[in-house]
Amino acid sequence: MGVTVAATGREGLRTWSAVAALACALGLAAAIGGCGRALAPGATTTSVQAFFYPWYGTPAVDGHWIHWEQNGHSPPDDIASAFYPASGPYSDGDAATLDRQMRWMAEAGIGVAIVSWWGPGSLEDARMPAVLRAAAANGVRVAFHIEPYAGRSPSSVEGDIAYIYTRYGSSPAFFRVSRATTFGPSVAPRGVFYVFDVLSAGPLSQWRAVMDDLHGGPDDAFVLSQRVSTNPITDGHFDGVYTYDALNADPASFIAYAPVVASAGGLFAPSVGPGFDDRRAVAGSTRYASRSDGQRYDVFWRDAIASGAPWVTVTSFNEWHEGTQIEPATSKAIAGFTYSDYLGAYGASETDAPMIYLERTRYWVDTFLDRPAP
Repeated sequence: MGVTVAATGREGLRTWSAVAALACALGLAAAIGGCGRALAPGATTTSVQAFFYPWYGTPAVDGHWIHWEQNGHSPPDDIASAFYPASGPYSDGDAATLDRQMRWMAEAGIGVAIVSWWGPGSLEDARMPAVLRAAAANGVRVAFHIEPYAGRSPSSVEGDIAYIYTRYGSSPAFFRVSRATTFGPSVAPRGVFYVFDVLSAGPLSQWRAVMDDLHGGPDDAFVLSQRVSTNPITDGHFDGVYTYDALNADPASFIAYAPVVASAGGLFAPSVGPGFDDRRAVAGSTRYASRSDGQRYDVFWRDAIASGAPWVTVTSFNEWHEGTQIEPATSKAIAGFTYSDYLGAYGASETDAPMIYLERTRYWVDTFLDRPAP
């Protein structure tokens, strides 16, 4: 990764109730009024956002396993992740699950869920009304992460944005900003959209035409491109850039890249991630980046804040396949495999380990909000 990490201990961490943490680890959240209740109160900010995946399913809710069984696994004990959820494999088709997840995000200070979206008619599209309801109930806003669905193109994304506005734009949780950029004057609050892997859909010159159509039009939008080797602001007329990558990104590059985006009139939203491990979810994969007991997450956060970027994005809240999640995880062993967990991160004991990344996120959000004004 090209960075040096320093020991952090438990600096800035708040103490969790052992009873609450253990109940969360055992999946008994309802008995204590929901996991995350013990988090110390603090401000929630829409300037800190987290990538969220609503694509998980269970037989009890959906009639069959969805995503947990990826790569030939056999849930509920054997799942397509190097980590095991503290509440067990769940379905985002369940309203109580969504409510718990949005509450956790809010209590960690995260104000926006950037929801993975795979086009009209997809599972993620079908679940969006429930996601928006749960987000609204917990004071969280929702942005859309437009993924590389089959047949995606710059022009289809333009249609997607019109569709999303029509279908979901009236929700109180729909995230809009009035921020102006070089190619998007702030005439009225604009919905926020992230586009993953933009070059798989077409060169930036094709995206530029679409962005020019959107900006100032009836479907005016605030659109961020995932970072590519050229400049998505000047070459594609995007409004901003995010990095997403929690595996190969060098967070030290955030400090040098932020002024490049700003000088082009765009917004930089660097992505911070705790680690990476997709070896159980992807056949033959060897991709892995250690969490280093939380030190990796801290390095990403420190450099993101030092860059002066106005937004920070978290990769991720619950991408269990890639092991980037900060959602609570627990210790578990099955025949032939022992799941990773958060034990030892920031000195966490067995009782507070499941929730420790949410708590550490709360600490970094508070640090981000307390930084000196530019």
